[in-house]
Amino acid sequence: MDLRTRYQYHRDRLVCLIDRHLPRPLGNALLAEVETALRAPARKKDFMRFADSFQSRMFELFLQGYGTEPFAKLLALKLSNLAVAQYHYRRRHSVLVSRPVQLTVDPTNACQLGCPACVHTTNAPYAAIFDWPRQTLPVETHDRFLAGMGPFALSTLLYNYGEPLLHKQFSKFVQSAKKYLLFVHTSTNLSMPLSDPDELVNSGLDRMVLSIDGTTQETYERYRRNGNLELVFENVRKLVAARKRSGLRTPYLCWQFLTFEHNAHQTADAIARARELGVNEILVETPFAVDSDDPGIRAVTVRERGRHVFEEWDGNWCSAEWRRGAGDAATAIDDEFGRSWEQRFVEEGQGKEEESRSGAPTCDWLYQNVTLDGAARIMPCCMAPEKSGKRLVFANFGETGTAANLDPVNTPMGVRSRLAFADRAEYDAEVGPLTDSARPFCAECQEKPPPYHLDNIGGDIRALDDSGVLPRSLAQVLTDWKRRVRTRLSHELSAAAPYTSARHAP
Repeated sequence: MDLRTRYQYHRDRLVCLIDRHLPRPLGNALLAEVETALRAPARKKDFMRFADSFQSRMFELFLQGYGTEPFAKLLALKLSNLAVAQYHYRRRHSVLVSRPVQLTVDPTNACQLGCPACVHTTNAPYAAIFDWPRQTLPVETHDRFLAGMGPFALSTLLYNYGEPLLHKQFSKFVQSAKKYLLFVHTSTNLSMPLSDPDELVNSGLDRMVLSIDGTTQETYERYRRNGNLELVFENVRKLVAARKRSGLRTPYLCWQFLTFEHNAHQTADAIARARELGVNEILVETPFAVDSDDPGIRAVTVRERGRHVFEEWDGNWCSAEWRRGAGDAATAIDDEFGRSWEQRFVEEGQGKEEESRSGAPTCDWLYQNVTLDGAARIMPCCMAPEKSGKRLVFANFGETGTAANLDPVNTPMGVRSRLAFADRAEYDAEVGPLTDSARPFCAECQEKPPPYHLDNIGGDIRALDDSGVLPRSLAQVLTDWKRRVRTRLSHELSAAAPYTSARHAP
């Protein structure tokens, strides 16, 4: 969904162009340094020294601008990590010093519905394909995970295949994430008793996708099997009322309507019902095909496809109160801020220098995301592991005796996955003597579903830095991973199209 209005988007692009193309004395000196560092053929160790200098200057900048030390340290960590992550991504390194900018967490692997082509499908033979233990993630495990990942990330998705609201302590997951000033969003079928909507609204949740694919019970349950549509609508009303009582603008409520042959005729009714219920928008979307599970359920695209917004939002989700709240995670923030990037290179990056393989293909998930499921398993992306074939479980964060020292980013499977794209010959030589279980599915994956978009990360930076202390052009460079660092003016102008990226459930 839009985190910036079209006006704000074009304003930011214009400021970026001015900073880049004015004569250098009038431009931004730090911007020039960052651009040079990102494109120079620097060794890892040298770039980490630059990252330390960059982080120090970011801290001084934000401390002067906001006067709050924990917040200044936290934002400096996030931005320096974003620079290091882009440095690795551009060079297709296999061993990373950076942490993910996105976290995907399933509070529970359970779901009360049985939708076709999901790991929870009511089709038992199809469900048997997946390696999906129905376990629930302890809050303490999530907190330990966040202590290492939260200071660096910018967003967290509290959902994947499980129904997150089945976790009785879901609000605690949100509250823990907000200590690290993460943009927190979730996706729910909302077909369960909602005991305390006020607690949910006041937890700090920023965005909630409501998966509702029909306006009558008969149509709705064709796909959302075992769901209760009247209960869903009752819960939507509860959430809208609780948000109104709180005086908050969040969570931003997005009704997601997936279109199939059996419900396409209800699209217009769904749009009208969404407006009536008081959600912010309805997203009419063409889903992935599910006929491999149920041939009678076929996806279609309708002319109403896209966002229908009833109450726009400026994306300013990080209030002054939340910035002060960063002090609640001061210990973890201080621990990470006190370690240099050069030190991390030696300790976590194994001191390993790598040649640049900038022309090689890759998968963005392997540089931007880490996934933790309800069974505390570490995975690279949003796909579900299978009992044979999709080897996507890279480690277990909950195993006694190993979790304390586990690096979720540089597991052997994670390193091999990045290497498989960057240098196939080296990968083949490394895995040659290994069993199939040690060969990640990433090496043969053709799917590559898109991760959380970096344009959204740009919006998150803008929300965190509401006073505009950071030059917008610098934020633009930190999130322009796909483009050459220095670009021609004509290319910049052609790229300045309205921002239409959407955050939504897979």
